[in-house]
Amino acid sequence: LADALIKREGHHQWTPLMISCVRAPLDVIALLCHAGPEACLIPDRSGSLPLHLVALWRRGFPEETTAILRILVECSPSSIAVQNTWGQTPLHSLLDSKSLPTVASVRTLLGRGDANETKTNQGGGILKPRKKKSQLGQQNSEIAEPIDEGEIDKEKEPFVMSALATPDLQNRLPLHIAAAKGAPEEVLKLLVNAFSDAAFVANGKGDLPAHLLHFSVDESQSRTADDGTVSTSTSGTPTPTKQQEISVGSMEALLIPL
Repeated sequence: LADALIKREGHHQWTPLMISCVRAPLDVIALLCHAGPEACLIPDRSGSLPLHLVALWRRGFPEETTAILRILVECSPSSIAVQNTWGQTPLHSLLDSKSLPTVASVRTLLGRGDANETKTNQGGGILKPRKKKSQLGQQNSEIAEPIDEGEIDKEKEPFVMSALATPDLQNRLPLHIAAAKGAPEEVLKLLVNAFSDAAFVANGKGDLPAHLLHFSVDESQSRTADDGTVSTSTSGTPTPTKQQEISVGSMEALLIPL
């Protein structure tokens, strides 16, 4: 049985656990993890783990996806930091999916509990000035560093920090991807609160996360609507929808560490 649980088969070289993550009930996934936790660290042909698979492709309702992510993370915390063929950790995959992630799913891959179980405000934390040396060489400068009242689980912390500081093959940190996708304010705050130095880091094109957030609105304005038209104002310029606007909190989260 032990060999069967870690055996990879088929075109994608999936293990029974990977297949179960796509279609099996939650209790079956939990049972497979308990019976063969080693399978959590066995990659498919793309170098992706079960955690990558669920993070990227999701499943069913958002709550179901978060529940599966939590099962896999608890079974193998080190899987949070594993990179696939594209250099992406599961956190990169979660943020780089076609649909924006929920706050709960991001909290799970950051090693934090449910927002309702902590004193944080939807994971947003608070912004509190304190002395800190930045990557730009500032000596003990007084900057506002985001502080999240919900601490990272100590067992998961080294893997979470590795994922947050690891660039993929396109030289993007998770924060770069989130900003470029126009992720919700709560998600951006969670990422900055966990690793504020990411706000100082440029991607492969020389853009900071704050630049990418701004660009995400420009790109969304240029996309055509479902009927093939672009919403414009009386002056002929594209009119941003509510989802296309940058909230003050989103930009503040990326600029305050600077």
